[in-house]
Amino acid sequence: MEIALYIIGGLIVLIAGGELTVKGAVNLANKFNVPKAVIGLTIVAYATSLPEGVVTFKASLDNLYDLAIGNIIGSNISNILLIMGAALIIKPYTEGFKFTKFEAAIVLISTISFVVFGYLFNVGLYASLIFTAIALYYSKNLWGQIKNNPPEDASGDDISLTYTIAYLVLGFAGLKFGADYLIDGSVQLATMFGIPQAIIGVTIIALGSSLPELATAVSSARNNHTDLALANILGSCFVNIVGVLGITGYFVNIPVNRMFFEFDIWYMLAATIALCGLLIVKNKIGRTAGICFIIAYFAYIAKQVAEVL
Repeated sequence: MEIALYIIGGLIVLIAGGELTVKGAVNLANKFNVPKAVIGLTIVAYATSLPEGVVTFKASLDNLYDLAIGNIIGSNISNILLIMGAALIIKPYTEGFKFTKFEAAIVLISTISFVVFGYLFNVGLYASLIFTAIALYYSKNLWGQIKNNPPEDASGDDISLTYTIAYLVLGFAGLKFGADYLIDGSVQLATMFGIPQAIIGVTIIALGSSLPELATAVSSARNNHTDLALANILGSCFVNIVGVLGITGYFVNIPVNRMFFEFDIWYMLAATIALCGLLIVKNKIGRTAGICFIIAYFAYIAKQVAEVL
């Protein structure tokens, strides 16, 4: 009974957190005349990447390097294939947001940099310096685009700034605690039925740290803000590499286990190329691509489970 309450309660809190985060983000964008996608690329992306950041940083300090790197790889795969796929099925991305090509290119460059450093060296000081340089260039360019390309409209609910901030704070808290409860309950349930820890790791835990992005993206798509959902996914993938690994690398040299180069890291790169390539070439993604993303995600999970069994 207690486990069921954890799972159901966590899911409810998570969904509520996603709704509040989207509402707060949209109204914050309207208050300051900033495109919703920019808020998604910054505030929402950093907030929803907190679980990955905490797990990766702590695991690295504890010398659990495979867990740290695996968390980043698995989270980005989940972000692109599962979460973006689900959002696209609900509401295809057809708005052609003017900043998207640049953001997609930066995410692709960041991912390739991570793969190169992981393969040739490790993720340490030099990688962090490169990631910091990318982050600074990204921030400078994003700020320039905000100034030069104001949003065409500022429609939205007339909610005070105090309430808008309250929505964001409560939303972030809901995402954090909802994910924690849902993960704890799921792990307890799996353990009770004797499911191997390895399977729990590649399914529940890998997906668990991406649940805030899932809740936010689905809520965004349901409310016809697919640009916010897309921006959150691109921003989270960017933050996971440049922010999380970039900061961690200043404190710890993280070796990338060669086993990741047998399949996982290339799968992450392929997923990133698929999403970013579509955005760079077409700047629009339909429901068919979303379905393909979902199928690719479950194919990845099936392969992980098959290797464990």
